[in-house]
Amino acid sequence: MGQALPEDGELIALEISEVNAKVARENLAGAGIRNARVVVGDAKETLASLPTEEQFDLVFIDADKGSYPTYLLEAKRLVRKHGVIIVDNFVQLGRVADESFSRPPTNRPFEYPTDTTVEGVRTVLRILNEDKEVEATTIAVADMKGYDGFLYAIKL
Repeated sequence: MGQALPEDGELIALEISEVNAKVARENLAGAGIRNARVVVGDAKETLASLPTEEQFDLVFIDADKGSYPTYLLEAKRLVRKHGVIIVDNFVQLGRVADESFSRPPTNRPFEYPTDTTVEGVRTVLRILNEDKEVEATTIAVADMKGYDGFLYAIKL
């Protein structure tokens, strides 16, 4: 996505730790993306601090799934009219649609689906069901690891 930016465009990545930020910077540099900025800190606080004067064309969300509702509402505030919001990991092996699914979170990082990750997505779906300012769809994808998907939303 960063390689498709216009000359005057900017990619802003939010990372929770300096370790993750270092990896992000290295990946961006390796991809030849020069107009990128990596911000370290809690994404909820960082997003809330961003002004709406310079609106985004696209927001891509791939973070702690339990906070997806907060990220969606902040993305909606920050994206321009007809801007795009993409939320990754939205299908979670079909567990989001499985009402009987139950798996308490563990201490293992990046493990999903869990009750927390599934509920984060379900809450976003409930928000969008009532939201008249956003049109959205879920797109499923599959590979050798299983299947997942993403939400593709447009601010009307």
